[in-house]
Amino acid sequence: MAPARPLRSTPRPEPAAEIQPRRRPFDVHPDDETFGRLRAGEAHLRLMATSDLHGNLLGYDYLSDRPAPGAGLAALAPVMARLRAGPGATLLFDNGDVLQGTPLGEAGTGGPGPMPVAEAFRALGYDAATLGNHDFDFGLAAVRRFAAQAGPAVVLGNLVQADGTSVLPPVALLEREIADGAGVRHPLRVGVLGLTTPGVARWNAHHFPGGLSVTGMAAAARRRVPALRAAGAEVVVVLAHAGIDPAATAPGAENAALAVAEVEGVDALVAGHTHLAFPGPDHAAARAVDPAAGRLNGRPATMPGAGGRALGVIELALVRDGGRWRVDGGHGRLVRPGAASGEAAGDRALSARLAPAQSAALARIRRPVGESRVALHTHFAALGRAPAVQVVAEAQRLWLAEAVAGTEWAGLPVLSAAAPFRAGGRAGPAHFTDIPAGPLQARHLDDLYPFPNALRALVLTGADLRRWLARSAAAFARLAPGARDAPLLAPGVRAYTLDMIAGVTAEIDLAAPPEDPARLRRVLRHGREVAPEARFLLATNSHRLAAGAAPAEAVVPLPRPVTNRETLDALAARGPLDPPSAAAFAFAPMPGTTAILATAPGARAHLADIAPFAPEDLGTDAEGFLRLRLHL
Repeated sequence: MAPARPLRSTPRPEPAAEIQPRRRPFDVHPDDETFGRLRAGEAHLRLMATSDLHGNLLGYDYLSDRPAPGAGLAALAPVMARLRAGPGATLLFDNGDVLQGTPLGEAGTGGPGPMPVAEAFRALGYDAATLGNHDFDFGLAAVRRFAAQAGPAVVLGNLVQADGTSVLPPVALLEREIADGAGVRHPLRVGVLGLTTPGVARWNAHHFPGGLSVTGMAAAARRRVPALRAAGAEVVVVLAHAGIDPAATAPGAENAALAVAEVEGVDALVAGHTHLAFPGPDHAAARAVDPAAGRLNGRPATMPGAGGRALGVIELALVRDGGRWRVDGGHGRLVRPGAASGEAAGDRALSARLAPAQSAALARIRRPVGESRVALHTHFAALGRAPAVQVVAEAQRLWLAEAVAGTEWAGLPVLSAAAPFRAGGRAGPAHFTDIPAGPLQARHLDDLYPFPNALRALVLTGADLRRWLARSAAAFARLAPGARDAPLLAPGVRAYTLDMIAGVTAEIDLAAPPEDPARLRRVLRHGREVAPEARFLLATNSHRLAAGAAPAEAVVPLPRPVTNRETLDALAARGPLDPPSAAAFAFAPMPGTTAILATAPGARAHLADIAPFAPEDLGTDAEGFLRLRLHL
């Protein structure tokens, strides 16, 4: 490789002198089937990307304790190798949310020691990466250890600490060589900008007592991209941990991929966060969205879903112009592991390299932790009948009641808010919690509470409770009296927003509009309506609190930090789990009206739990969900 040219400083918003090139050769293949036969001064650059791996390195389902072939980084490794062996030159990126999600992925996040995710990134030769919101679930020290161990440049350009210092370098400048169609090798500089979800500053605020300052993604790109160009970048790639939403136009929008793609100077974009895939049927064609060609606002783009089920690929045509490369077209696509080729079986070398860490992860999930007297499932979470959610709420309630004993809050009734984490939705009919009664292992508690959220306590009034539960009431579709077989839930509702408050029952009028305060008819405690001025102590989690569920002045200090998952561990250690069976929701009677609940086929074993609805089994739909007719 030829010696790198030195960078010169320039009076731009981001000084070019801060952008140091990272040099590494890569394999070059002059033939290019994608863009036709290359000529002198033409080249093909292939960008490969993962996103939202959520610790899925080896294609293993740690909740059910069995292999899950065809997914995970090990299944994508042979795909990467195949594409690297094909025409064109390649670069490999990750778009965040890689640490949280599995015991293997989270190993090393709690303290010193090797991190399996970082080891996998080194083994597969990643060139650059950014961070997603869940990567911050373990605090700033964890992400910095990951960045130090991973090998590639880990960049983050829209998040800084309160004192103005960067959490990580905002950009990277990769120096490579690439051959044109005549076989002549030329230097190539690729600038990489990383952008994370703005909400991380709120959702993980408890990890940053000094605070964080976040810039909207598009605004950050408008600042950073010109600096990369001034530093010599001929190709600019943006790794944006954001979904694709045409309505996301506000400065701090969560899913601002389209706004970022519109920024002048961006050549290619990797999106993520929503666990959807692009290009493909997850996103309909629109003015700025071209799912056939894989372009957003005319820029080549990809979004590879979640869990390592697909590899995002962006193909770029390069031409030399005035002694520099420029992008002359491109498109995005997805590549999935091929079962026939054996790719879905995974990369044996990576599996062997991670085998010690995998053994430790399996030993952890198989640790006995107690037993449950009842099946813990989320099949009927939409009906407020979910033992898996009720046991989480009970664990939080008991811990909090003991924590405030002897304090000024000891006399207040303790309630507890919880929501289902695994209850269908986009992830399909297999994405439900269904733990049989009997012995429990640590993996079962991981299923009940998969996130490292912190327990939070609030003092709320009866009026506050109504406002809290009104959000849950709005999740249901509006049903006309006498309607037959309408969907119970409103379109697009995500189960984890469906809060249930153990200790009270929300009585909901499904005939009322979702935005009508009268839809939540009553909030009942022990059969009596809760007075607006009544005061309660409520257990919840840090994520829900950060989302603005309650005013900051209502927060009650706890004697020590504790995660919601730790309260489950404590409850399981007390004795067999047997959560209260009271329903969190009650629907105003609607004689002659029926609604359809989509749930898992495994719900058939628990229909007695919803006997008051006289459920009728209508079979499974095209996606595999069980359709139950409910009589309201």
